[in-house]
Amino acid sequence: MNNLNEFKAESELGSPLTFLDASAGTGKTYSICKKLCYLFVDSNEENRIKPEEVAVITFTNNAARELKTRIQTFLTNEEEVADLKKSFGKSFNEKQFEENRAYAIAHLNEASIGTIHHFCTEILGIVGTLADFDAGRTLSSDTSDLLEFTNNANLTKYSQSKSFAHVFNSKYYQNTLKKVQDSFNRDVFFADLKGMLEPKPNTPSTESNSAEDEAKCTSIQPNNELLAWQRWAKDLAKLYGLFERTHSVMSNNSLLSLTNETVNSKAVVKLLQKRWKLVMVDEFQDTDINQWNIIKKAFLNTSDEGSPVKVITVGDDKQSIYSFRGADVENFREAREMAQQDGNKTYVLKTNYRSDSCVVDVVNAITKELFNSPDNDSFDSESVVDVGAHITDRRLLDGDLNSVDKGLFIRTAETQLNIGDIPDDVTHVINHLLKTCNIKESKNKPRPIKPSDIAVLVNGKDKARDILSALKDSHIPVVFTNTTSVFDEQAAKDWLDLLKSLVSLSDQNLLKRVAIGPFGIFEVNDLMNDSALDEIITRWQEYKNHTQKGGFNLLWENIETKSNFSQRVFTNWYGEDYYINALQIKNWLQKLWHENPNLNYLVEKLSMKIKAAAKNPRTAEDEEKLNIPTDEPSVQIYTYHGSKGLQFPIVLLPYLAIQEQKDFNDSSKTCYLYDCSSPQDLQSCSIEELKEIKLKKESEEDARIAYVAVTRAELLNVVWTNPLSEDNPNKKAKAIPPLGRALANAKSKLSSKTFELTDDVLNDEEDVSNDRAHSSIHELYAYKQIDYKHINTTDLPELKYRTSYSSISANLKSDVTTSGGGNDDDEIEEISDASNGKNNETLIEETKKTSSNEEWFNKELTADTHPLVDLEAGTDFGTQIHAAFENLINIRRSNSSISFDEACSYAAKQTLIEKNLNSKDHEPLSLEESHERLTQTLKQVFSISLNGPFEGKSFLDINPQNIRAELEFDFNLNPNNKFMLNEIARCWKKYVHSDELSDFAERLGNAISMKGILTGSIDVLLRDDQGDYFIADWKTNNLTRQFGKTEEIEDPDDKDSTITVLTPRRNDYRHEFVVKEMKDATYLLQALIYAVAVYRITGKVPKGVAYLFVRGMGDQPLNNTEEAPGVFTWSIPEDLVIETNAILEGDSSHE
Repeated sequence: MNNLNEFKAESELGSPLTFLDASAGTGKTYSICKKLCYLFVDSNEENRIKPEEVAVITFTNNAARELKTRIQTFLTNEEEVADLKKSFGKSFNEKQFEENRAYAIAHLNEASIGTIHHFCTEILGIVGTLADFDAGRTLSSDTSDLLEFTNNANLTKYSQSKSFAHVFNSKYYQNTLKKVQDSFNRDVFFADLKGMLEPKPNTPSTESNSAEDEAKCTSIQPNNELLAWQRWAKDLAKLYGLFERTHSVMSNNSLLSLTNETVNSKAVVKLLQKRWKLVMVDEFQDTDINQWNIIKKAFLNTSDEGSPVKVITVGDDKQSIYSFRGADVENFREAREMAQQDGNKTYVLKTNYRSDSCVVDVVNAITKELFNSPDNDSFDSESVVDVGAHITDRRLLDGDLNSVDKGLFIRTAETQLNIGDIPDDVTHVINHLLKTCNIKESKNKPRPIKPSDIAVLVNGKDKARDILSALKDSHIPVVFTNTTSVFDEQAAKDWLDLLKSLVSLSDQNLLKRVAIGPFGIFEVNDLMNDSALDEIITRWQEYKNHTQKGGFNLLWENIETKSNFSQRVFTNWYGEDYYINALQIKNWLQKLWHENPNLNYLVEKLSMKIKAAAKNPRTAEDEEKLNIPTDEPSVQIYTYHGSKGLQFPIVLLPYLAIQEQKDFNDSSKTCYLYDCSSPQDLQSCSIEELKEIKLKKESEEDARIAYVAVTRAELLNVVWTNPLSEDNPNKKAKAIPPLGRALANAKSKLSSKTFELTDDVLNDEEDVSNDRAHSSIHELYAYKQIDYKHINTTDLPELKYRTSYSSISANLKSDVTTSGGGNDDDEIEEISDASNGKNNETLIEETKKTSSNEEWFNKELTADTHPLVDLEAGTDFGTQIHAAFENLINIRRSNSSISFDEACSYAAKQTLIEKNLNSKDHEPLSLEESHERLTQTLKQVFSISLNGPFEGKSFLDINPQNIRAELEFDFNLNPNNKFMLNEIARCWKKYVHSDELSDFAERLGNAISMKGILTGSIDVLLRDDQGDYFIADWKTNNLTRQFGKTEEIEDPDDKDSTITVLTPRRNDYRHEFVVKEMKDATYLLQALIYAVAVYRITGKVPKGVAYLFVRGMGDQPLNNTEEAPGVFTWSIPEDLVIETNAILEGDSSHE
């Protein structure tokens, strides 16, 4: 490797592969930009490549933008253009050069420069119908909801099997699932998992799925366990695809997988090779197997014809630190081997343009120890080469302006350094540097070191916060500048709480938390005041009104002026950091508000962002990244990953050489399942060997992280170490990190290039933070150190009062003399079969006299025609059925391309994730039967025609986009009138004249208190093509228990005895009985309250309501004028709704 040619603009390209090994600081971006420009302007037409014939694959969108800007500069800047001309030597043709340069400038935007996902999207767009790609799908990197869905659905399928119960209840399952969730490449995971779990010879066939075979597996033996996991992985992959298809989304990984499959076609490869002449892959060490396979199959064709496309891979395997994103350094090494073949070319960049020569010498010595030591045999000894230094003049000066000839300061304490002591120690070191060091700038003018010249690199946000706090306490300006997403910050969570509280005031704990938080108006003690709720409601209504009128800019202004937001933040919480984060999220919300001015939509979007950031905080881009919260020169804190690609004058590494290794206490195979070096390792290695494999892989990546960290410095690295000696107990008990080992092993080589920062050196200096650093904004206020996030809001006083329909209904029903009413499965538990009161018997006799279709009504209901009729009662069942209808509505809203039958099937599957349906004896049905019954129910209910105000329409006659599930509401009640039901009763008598409904007013005449906030949730809101609104509500009441006919049958356990049973019939759900249930259960009042809520939300009185008792639904009405069994519809009087609304809000104009 030492004899490799250095890469230059005029270097000949390989055919087809050119491999460029670029160590840190060697000007990689400059070199590839210059090479691209050289190809654009080459006067030799055989070698020239036009911008539109080039694809450059970058690691991030920011890198793509930087590359375009740098190329533009090369083509337009006079100095760069002159340098480019020199590259052509004697073959230079001025006229052709200028013509080609003008063309390149004009067509630069036609070059494909972007991330791998941008590249794949373009590939699939080129090949068109040859790929199964819907361009309308939304691309998303957040797979948390998707993985939760697939896991739960799969768990439902297998958890009832005894042979799989052991698996799903084990840490083995849980930890392996976490690997799926953390993996950025699920297809690689599934492929590897399948390979690892291939059954050994004599293992039962994987096609054996019968219950009989599963029953034989009373315990999981090794081969059976492998079989279980193989089946689980296969099904999980299928469900993953199902979720994406039904929700019109495609994860980035699925995009890669589809592209990978597409380029298997020779026809596709020919199309792509006509499209591009050059494909360059930047940061090649961070590619995963899917990305590398796409490049190989599409452009590195090894057939006899060869590939007309030139491929340049650019990277440095020593900087491969993104394994958590699926990056595999072996891809880099495979490409290097391919480059050794005839026709291909291998180059290196040998000169460091970033660091002073003494720093380069230190890094060279450390690099050899990191990668050429016996502890790390993953690198070819010749692949790690010394790089030369372009900068020979020393730019770091001491206090007397003499050159500092040391490139490394080692902070070694006299006693063992504890992790908790490091933040304060970092502060002392920074004070020392600010006091004693100067920097010589380009014109040889020295200046004192500023805080902004210093970067502290750490391995996580917690340690960053520790350093941040210590520096702020010493009044040293500091920022945690990172690629971490702003959505992983506390300000994002507080914004989410505020949005939720604006959507609904029903969650008291949420209200209290927001009220005493940064967006709030109270201190903790203020909540003791009886008027607290009224103040919150008034202020929150103002916030909501301002948002609806002017979006989040107006809301922000209102919060600033009404709640003294700035002062609350700077005196209680995180100062300017928090304030800037909150402002950044406000700007993001304002942008989304322009797209969709709906608070529920914003709650959903912000929740997704927070979830995604929590899982992968290091992958934020663009507007999601944390902003620098101050313009003053500040010490910068980065994570190791966040610092990649950056450079700083002075770099402090307080943890990298002393950090303790992870402890491995789990003796199961689980922890090592995905980290094996090959699929065979799981079967061929012992547990201890698997541990060693994992430790070795982590140690190799730690070495690469150490290399990235030490190559960020331009002038100086400062590294913390513990005293290293042979009798050091730490060295024996726990593994020293790679950088610690490298420094110990290279001690003799580094002795002339290092300086030890001892306790004596640091103690000799005074605290100079106030001399060199500007005072922080924190000094404006005195911190109170109140942590509102950890206050137990349940211990705080209740914000009185909250009124819900359920509480009103419970009070009203307590006065009902019969026990027949109110048997709604989603509200109360199962009632006794002995509830047939005289009132019901009288009504049954009356219906017999009036019915002309007695035979039809007396027909027994069976599960074949009425799938829910014989199932359990209770709250859980009601909740489950409501969830099924909600899932169906949402699936039809989100994906118009799937059929109604498919939507019903998918909705049923999604509902059954948690548990199957239960029989009336509370025994679970099989998954297949549960799915069949629930799917049939959804189809029947949505297809039945509704009469009255619905005029024969069914749910299928309404545009799915105009059907909304679970519309929550809350509104303030008139504080001066606590007994509003009496007035509503008088209003009912005034406007409801129907014989069967008018007597309901007597029920409302009870003196029941209503005050505070009225809350509820409407099951379904529909809007027809004319803009009229309709309300629908699902009920799972078992009306057979109230209105059913008893009969004597033979006791199956004792033939000499009989038992009394209730046989469900259509008659139990006929109109008369449904109306009685509407009154007994006070559903008529619920319908009126819902209508008022819709009126307040939309400004229109709903045209009608429908209450659907789904157990008894399954038949179309007998004729066009009759309602189907189980259906109640009502054209609610408009004046009744308007006047009731006035009563509730205290408007006397309608009295």
